[in-house]
Amino acid sequence: MTCVESQLVIVGEELRYAGQLLTKMLSAAGLYRDDIYVINIRSELVDELNRIRPKVIVALDDLACRTLTNKQPITKWRGSVLPCTLVSGPLVVPTLHPISIFKNYVMHSAVINDLQKAKRVLNGRYTPERYDIITDPTVIQIEDYITKCLDNRAVAFDIETTAVGIRCLGLSCETDSALVIPVGRMTNKEHVWRLIRLLFADKQVIKIGQNMSFDLSFLVPYVGFPHPPLFDTMLAHYLLAPELPHDLDFLASIYADMNYYAIKPWKSNDQDTWIYNARDCIATFRTYEKLSHDLKEFHMNEFFEGYIMPLFMCLFEMQHRGVHIDSDRREQLRRSLETEMHRIQIDINKASSRELNLNSSKQLKDYFYEEQKYTRRINRKRGTVTVDKNALNKLAAEGSQVAQLILQYRQVEKLLSTFVNIPLSPTGCIHSEYVISGSDTGRLSSRAPFTGFGGSLQDIPPQARELLIPRPGMCFVKINLSQAESRVVAWLTEGVMKKAFQRDEDIHSLTASILFGGQVQDYPKGNHERNVAKTYVFAANYGNGPGRVANMLHCSQSEARKLLEKYHEAFPEVRRWQEHIRSRLAKSRTLMTPLGRKRKFLGRWGDELFRSAYAFIPQATVADYLNLGLLRLWLKLFPLNSWPVLQVHDEIVVECPIDCEQQVEQIMRQCLEIPIVVESDLLVIPLETKVLYEHWV
Repeated sequence: MTCVESQLVIVGEELRYAGQLLTKMLSAAGLYRDDIYVINIRSELVDELNRIRPKVIVALDDLACRTLTNKQPITKWRGSVLPCTLVSGPLVVPTLHPISIFKNYVMHSAVINDLQKAKRVLNGRYTPERYDIITDPTVIQIEDYITKCLDNRAVAFDIETTAVGIRCLGLSCETDSALVIPVGRMTNKEHVWRLIRLLFADKQVIKIGQNMSFDLSFLVPYVGFPHPPLFDTMLAHYLLAPELPHDLDFLASIYADMNYYAIKPWKSNDQDTWIYNARDCIATFRTYEKLSHDLKEFHMNEFFEGYIMPLFMCLFEMQHRGVHIDSDRREQLRRSLETEMHRIQIDINKASSRELNLNSSKQLKDYFYEEQKYTRRINRKRGTVTVDKNALNKLAAEGSQVAQLILQYRQVEKLLSTFVNIPLSPTGCIHSEYVISGSDTGRLSSRAPFTGFGGSLQDIPPQARELLIPRPGMCFVKINLSQAESRVVAWLTEGVMKKAFQRDEDIHSLTASILFGGQVQDYPKGNHERNVAKTYVFAANYGNGPGRVANMLHCSQSEARKLLEKYHEAFPEVRRWQEHIRSRLAKSRTLMTPLGRKRKFLGRWGDELFRSAYAFIPQATVADYLNLGLLRLWLKLFPLNSWPVLQVHDEIVVECPIDCEQQVEQIMRQCLEIPIVVESDLLVIPLETKVLYEHWV
């Protein structure tokens, strides 16, 4: 194709290094490399573009985007359709450079989407953005728009906030209109809030939000919790494509056919903020329409509506209820940890013959690598010399007393800063926002809520667990699944491991006896070799090699390789099952769990993808098994004035009145001891329950 014949031009640098991948992505988008003229950025670019006079330019990377549109960064503007500022006439569609896809392969689907958009623009099938936006409406306009929302039976909502509360509330019930209510300037506020309450309480209207946990935290005091059905676009997209970003900027570029439009509302005037809020609502509504269709196409709509959104409601309530903290014990632990840190710092200074600043990576590098002449440790991702936790572990394994002490110091420091010094709410509670989209496998993560009162409760050590106490007159009842993931693997692989579980053997003690010799009873819970064996169980089941295991256990690769082979000799069914997983991936890149969660794997074909796939079914099955039990509990416990307060890994903690603990314990068993079908056989995951009257340990 000669330059004068091409209507589509690609502008980018260093394309010779990624030509094959670019050709594949063009082909996936329905475009052909021979029909496209490719130009590097050079001084003659303006002359070439004026000579070619293309209709559409695809800008690859930051430099091309900035040169052609005066916009950057590419990560924000990719997928937009922009006028070219370098020459008149063409429209520009920025997208990621193929070289960046080598580093983050899952984003290749976004590039294909952008190329498809460029094709639509080329073929005249792109409509510029036009919206009907009402800002600063009258009461009559608010009444009319809410009536339209009720008639359409769907409304997307979004808020912008200030330091003291809600700045504006936006509503959208169709793909090209929105209404924005400036809350601070509302007239007849009680009447308007009553209208919004009626809208949110309507059982026929789908309430749509993007990360609606944030918006509802502000809105619930005014309008109450909205009546289902609910649809969170962030959670819907997470269910469909857990590996991709889920922020609204990304979703709007893929599903809403909208240019990047974000501003900083806290630095913007009212009118700009209202327009921004309206576009958020329109983007959310458009995204909802596409995601709703995609969920049905992927046969995950029932899973989303019947499980994910009810789980969101349960976790939202848990977040806002919080857990009480023993303030006296907290203060004692704080003083104890500060004393311990001071003692360790003195030991470090003595061992190093100097005052080492543990927050100075330069000082630590100079000490270990220049003075002590240890082999430099390199951060693989950055390619730079490091003294991070992995490096310190290796230095400690080589006999460095200073590295060992620094690791101890940082462990105590983390306990103090991450768990003990967490800010509490005015009621003396710790709060944690449970994040459904926090992992690719459905396992929950947790983080500090936007209020700042609280933090993550994952990986909380026993010392900090002692700080969490039941309210007066209440107790905790906790339930813990027993070796849940390993049981699922055993039922999936149908071999020696399954028979061991059926004999009621402890799989980690059994594995320790295989790896290190002796009898199963020689390795009780808490035994060091049993803990090491547990690491080998998970590592081998999920396809980790000797290098990774050696890193985890700070042992030699040869030792790790030898023990991994011992494990696979004892449980040969694991490798057969892994081969079966790879075969299923080769057909459709899609796996489904016994409880109905499906996932399409987007990553580059290879070991990393395989490891994610091996872990997916066991981890997702256990996560959904536990969370379905949590949902049942949430629904059944309310009449007993009881409620779940914590979900951490394989454990659920319920708070209940002291005279109800036995009844609650029985209900917890009923809600969780439910068999699931795995490979045509029933699996019931055993569980342990315990009543705690003083604190959570």
